[in-house]
Amino acid sequence: MSNIKSVKELRADIMNGNRPVDTRHGVYTWWFKVDTAKTLLKPLGQTCDFERIRKRIIDGKEYAALYFGIAGGKDGLSGRAKWHICQRHSKSSATSGYLSTLRQTLCALGGYDMSDPDGETWVNRLMDGNCYWEWQYTDNAKAIESTELSTNYYPLNIHENKCIDKAAIAILSQLRKKHKK
Repeated sequence: MSNIKSVKELRADIMNGNRPVDTRHGVYTWWFKVDTAKTLLKPLGQTCDFERIRKRIIDGKEYAALYFGIAGGKDGLSGRAKWHICQRHSKSSATSGYLSTLRQTLCALGGYDMSDPDGETWVNRLMDGNCYWEWQYTDNAKAIESTELSTNYYPLNIHENKCIDKAAIAILSQLRKKHKK
């Protein structure tokens, strides 16, 4: 991929009214510090094979790719970045399923109900202190996603993920259901 930036920097840019990512369509990867990733994935137990997760060094620290996504529509990657990074955890967004799927999963793994203000704060701090967002502009996002989710191991992707153990998906689904309030 061709662009990468810390979530903390992206959030600051977005909150200041800047558009650090444009509205073209594309794909993106969420990178988490390895120690944070290991802690976050503990509820998955033996169903998660941490060794299969793609890792890389970013700014001198090791990161793990935990989530892969695509962005289309009129807002493209700009809208997707804002949605994942800056979305508020309202009761209606949590119960209707409009809350970002990544935010839903992170809340559940952290033990927070999705509409809990403490959960929103926890997710924001987790992202700001531990994550990079990498993106690539492309008009071929769906095909790239299909390849990525059938050849790489992204433990936080639930839908169409061909590489993760079905038991891990079941655990994530149960946790998300439990915390969808």
